[in-house]
Amino acid sequence: MTFSSSRKRRLPSAGTRPSRGRQMKYYPRADGKPAPARLSKDRNDRIKLRFLTAYCRLNRCYANLLVARSRKLSSPTRSELSERVALRQVERALRARDELEDKYACYGVIAEPVIDQGFTVDVRFSFGSARSKTQREGGGIYSSAYVSIRPPPGVKLNQLKIPAPQ
Repeated sequence: MTFSSSRKRRLPSAGTRPSRGRQMKYYPRADGKPAPARLSKDRNDRIKLRFLTAYCRLNRCYANLLVARSRKLSSPTRSELSERVALRQVERALRARDELEDKYACYGVIAEPVIDQGFTVDVRFSFGSARSKTQREGGGIYSSAYVSIRPPPGVKLNQLKIPAPQ
């Protein structure tokens, strides 16, 4: 890989680009559907992509942790060190996900992961800015009730005094 003067990574040329198949298997779905397009102009789609990327990173880190735990290294100390490094990666991914949740919580965005065998396979989204079908179709919901209260025994209705509203 080459670096530009601004120290950002450049993508390798198309001929040398490795297959992304291994990475895509960790990418969760969004509301049961494939992820939205990367260059989508819709605000909610861009937010979904940010969350899906965070959960993809978390899935990859968890996969690394499982590999570290299953590996039989030459010494127990080396195995523990490998597992500790993987756990730190998981912790960093969790913190990044938590920061993202905190950032969008004030906008009413809720991203609820669906977990299967420790991996996030789908993320269910709800947006506070999106009005529900009931709100769009009809306005408010009204309700009224009639409540009958009997006077205590021995009290006649014409003897009761109802105070005037103040």
